Amino acid sequence: MPVPALSLKRQLLLVSLLMLLVPLAGVQFALELDDILRQQAQQQLQQQANRLALLAGDELLAQPPLAPGTFTVYTAAQNSALLLDGYADDWPDYDSAAPFPPPAQAPLSTVQPWQQLPGAAPQPGALYWQASHSNRTLYLLIRMPGQQPQLFNPGAPQQAHHRLLLQLFSGANELRVKPRNQTWLLRPSAPGQLPALSGANWATTDTDINAFWQPVANGWQLELSMPRPAAGSRIAFALYGGEGVAAENPPLAQIPAATLIRRNGDLEQTLASWLDPGQQLRIMEASGWVIARQQRTSETKQATTTNNKPGPALAEQTPASASWLQQMGQNLLQALVKANQPDSLLVNEQFWRQLPVDLPAPALMRHSNGSLWLSAQVPVFGGRTLVLEQSLDQLLNISGAALGTVLARSLLIIIGLLVVFLGYASWLTWRISRLAKWVTQCVDADGRMAAQVPLQTGSGTGNDEL
Repeated sequence: MPVPALSLKRQLLLVSLLMLLVPLAGVQFALELDDILRQQAQQQLQQQANRLALLAGDELLAQPPLAPGTFTVYTAAQNSALLLDGYADDWPDYDSAAPFPPPAQAPLSTVQPWQQLPGAAPQPGALYWQASHSNRTLYLLIRMPGQQPQLFNPGAPQQAHHRLLLQLFSGANELRVKPRNQTWLLRPSAPGQLPALSGANWATTDTDINAFWQPVANGWQLELSMPRPAAGSRIAFALYGGEGVAAENPPLAQIPAATLIRRNGDLEQTLASWLDPGQQLRIMEASGWVIARQQRTSETKQATTTNNKPGPALAEQTPASASWLQQMGQNLLQALVKANQPDSLLVNEQFWRQLPVDLPAPALMRHSNGSLWLSAQVPVFGGRTLVLEQSLDQLLNISGAALGTVLARSLLIIIGLLVVFLGYASWLTWRISRLAKWVTQCVDADGRMAAQVPLQTGSGTGNDEL
């Protein structure tokens, strides 16, 4: 069966379709360009991390490193003063839906601020606490679930009652600070404020300690504030019950001496000016505790979030005249570029403790919100680790814009060439059909020339093979 012949128009159309290789080559070029830009950004990020590590090491010379395995109480930064009343409604994440008590070994983060003994399973006799600090004050919130309060009766001090023994071991490494150990006894007698007793026979009330307690569901909790201890200090507290004054009986629950650790605000301020837009860093002890965290949002994101109104930078990128089709195309291009990225390592940036990991090269992080970050880590003095991250949003926007430009121009060229090719095919077909008609009219039935084929010698369009 003979194959049907293709017309000239169809042949030219098939040839024109080969030009679709042009945008495919453009896509491949844009993706290769994205790889080159990412590698260059990774190298620059590593160099910047090396410089910041030297700067951070100089700032941390006076702060002794925290040995791995050291039991710690992590204190979060408090931007505003807390209202001490024994309730936790003004503490961060009070409205969280997370269950209490938290599960054993729950990662400590801004979402789950309750701390507990390492490896301790939830039990009625366990103590849970939160800790935060301001410039001059340390705040503690201690919760004792499963312990119905036994109140102290001043008229019968030997009667069984609950009492909390709080101890502070000041750090001896701070200059101009005389190290000393302090102990306070707190005995709740009624909901509300209670004195912090110290000295011989607990005869002195320390006015620097402001404490309140309140009964809560299935237990009670204590909220207190004290002058912020020096760096390197340790704190311990134990709950006693039964008869006696302080520690005659074994404690019902206790927290052994734990090193107070917090973020270094001076170091964070020093490093803030060295960050570029869209960067953030963390400095962690060898045990993983984050002692410095700083970030600088990109200018576009900052303009977007200011007063919840789009800024000039956003207005330039997303004009009001942009149609939904253009927006959809831009999203598809960004998704294509994002899919071209290498495998990433999931890291929750909200954790207060993050163990240093051996990152692949190039190192690509994925945060809990799904955003991608280039990452570089460098050792710092004292066994610490600095992790510097650069958001890929700007790089993805550049690659997506380049890819969109390549595709748009390629499509315009293809459409233009298709129009030219089809127009030329139509004109050529018309000429061939006209020539065939003339030849038919000039040849009679016997095959003899009855007339001469008309030639348009005056027209330049006819001076070719036809």
